[in-house]
Amino acid sequence: MARIPTPTSSFVGRKAELAAVAEGLRSGRLVTLAGPGGAGKTRLALEAVRADPLLLGRAVFVDFTRTAAGEGAARAAAESAGLRGVSGEGALEALAWALDGAAPVVLVLDNVEHLLSDVVALVADLLGRVPSLTVLTTSRQPLRVVGEAVVPVGPLCEDDAEELFWERARAVRPSLPDTPQSRAAARELCERLDRLPLGLELAAARMTVLTPSEMLPLLDRSLTTLATASTTPPERHRSLRACIAASVDALGAGEREVFEACSVFANPFDARSAAAVAGATLDDLDALVGRSLLQPGVDSSGATTFRLLETLREFAREGIEARRDLDRVRRRHLQWLMADFGADHFPTITEASLRGQGVARLPELRAALEYAAEADPEAGLRLMSATRDLWFRAAQDEGLTRVETLLRRHPKADAARGGALVVAELLHNSRQETVAVEACAAEALSIFPPGSLPTGTVLHFQAVGRFLAGRFDEAREAALASYRVFVEHGDVP
Repeated sequence: MARIPTPTSSFVGRKAELAAVAEGLRSGRLVTLAGPGGAGKTRLALEAVRADPLLLGRAVFVDFTRTAAGEGAARAAAESAGLRGVSGEGALEALAWALDGAAPVVLVLDNVEHLLSDVVALVADLLGRVPSLTVLTTSRQPLRVVGEAVVPVGPLCEDDAEELFWERARAVRPSLPDTPQSRAAARELCERLDRLPLGLELAAARMTVLTPSEMLPLLDRSLTTLATASTTPPERHRSLRACIAASVDALGAGEREVFEACSVFANPFDARSAAAVAGATLDDLDALVGRSLLQPGVDSSGATTFRLLETLREFAREGIEARRDLDRVRRRHLQWLMADFGADHFPTITEASLRGQGVARLPELRAALEYAAEADPEAGLRLMSATRDLWFRAAQDEGLTRVETLLRRHPKADAARGGALVVAELLHNSRQETVAVEACAAEALSIFPPGSLPTGTVLHFQAVGRFLAGRFDEAREAALASYRVFVEHGDVP
């Protein structure tokens, strides 16, 4: 299961909110941290759970940041709970079963506002089914579920905002002058940034080259540049936008292009990936990390990764759209994944099996396939072929829907279509749809040259389908034909 992430920096303030969360979790079963973007709701939720060893030991963390509307909250939560290959009602049933037990469980649902209706239904259902479950959510608005305790998360108090700013500023510049003038400027800076933690952290990162007094005029110019006469956006969002602009506007043209291009990644990414997709050099990445525009981390193998905070991702995406460069970068993202998964050729049994272990890369694949469905269905079919075992192991229904959509958009009888028909064969087999398996096999065999390696895989899945249909003699015939092809090509594990 997805355990509570471990923060890498100190936590400042929020004593009243922490106490309110603790009381809410003790006296009820649903607590929502509600407030604007950049207010620090996620960090507050993590600290509330970490403050209680009993909660920490039985908590499951679900980050909905990468879950797009329509993908299903239940499926995303089930994946975080370690359940793969489930969707729809099946995901809800499996999740309820996994959470139900003698020991109480705290389910932390983070960044739910863009999936609000799905999450409301999910929470209401789970609380009804699992008596031992408690739910803690973070959102820009309350869920409005019966029994919900809402803890507002707004600006920090003045003292805590200044403490956070100075602590982070001194971390990047220990010699930062601490004078009455600097203190007064920092106080004004905190107010101008609405005392929201994200804005304060970004401003503090600029103290490597500025003082608080020098920072204030930059905020003035950014507000003028980005503000609008419209009163539709909340003022706190306009101020946060100004802070982001103050950091981004200081970038060189190349660094800014890299920053904006990184918005296409759905997962944390490494330096090699950033180079392939965004054209980033190590100096670029160092500059972006130094300005807190990229957040460094470490993956399960101990390798360094980078990610954009969500508010920064939104700002970066707006910039790349304004430059009309999004299509080019999304195509590079697709090409990078195709190269990474070896989509230039039909996978051997061993290759397909190894790629099936990359479940954590599903969000990245989804982003690339969404683009491919619009702009390059042939490339999407090749990518589906290269990752067929991954879809079989982790997301069978979704995989079948995606490959069928791409097949409809690329009717040409070529190798790309043939490889994707094999994926459809496999996924139809998982649902025991044997008539569809036979149809996919027949078309794929008409595309690939007789005796070629792909025909071995086609015949293999055809044999499985015939066995499931009770056609045992025909299944044996297809299996033997498949084996002969594999032996001839040396593709026998």
